[in-house]
Amino acid sequence: ENIHAMRTSLRSFLALLQPKSLANAKEEDSYLGDLDKSGWLHHIRKVLRVSTQVVHMITVERASVLVHCSDGWDRTSQVTSLAQMMLDPVFRTRAGFQRLIVKEWLSFGHQIALRCGTIAPLEKSSHAPSDDECSPIFLQFIECVWQLSQQMPRAFEFNGTYLAHLLHHLNACEHGTFLCNCERQRVTLNLPTTTTSAWDALAGPEY
Repeated sequence: ENIHAMRTSLRSFLALLQPKSLANAKEEDSYLGDLDKSGWLHHIRKVLRVSTQVVHMITVERASVLVHCSDGWDRTSQVTSLAQMMLDPVFRTRAGFQRLIVKEWLSFGHQIALRCGTIAPLEKSSHAPSDDECSPIFLQFIECVWQLSQQMPRAFEFNGTYLAHLLHHLNACEHGTFLCNCERQRVTLNLPTTTTSAWDALAGPEY
């Protein structure tokens, strides 16, 4: 579904994470029902399903696959990134995962600052910054990666702590890695040389 449906779904899901007392089975049933109504896990399942379909078409049907959502830089990045992770174990290493995000998200054209509501230069365009343009597209990708890592932990060189801290560095805006909406903006502002890298912060053995 579109970015607005994803944003609404996330808000409903986050509301369920507020502290509550599950005093009886009825409250627990209500929680599970509300979780299902939020649609969050349904969206995650659909992204994983289509990514698996792409892998099947490439490995079993020996077909070429074109992936393109309406704008070309939201669901496209999700599906192509996950498919590559499933197909090639190098992208399940920390160095490979970093290259995958740089390639498919930062360099390919996903407007990460626009979708995450973080820092980017103000420019005249059809995609002016607004709350209405925010959507958890990258967060969904990270959750999909986490779901895969839970199913096959020995296939990954990084853990859930790594993914959680990756999201923290994205939203904290302490490093230049995830700032701006495109490679041109990052180069124009000299971010690769004038700011620290989130990847260096994620190089510790705890990950």
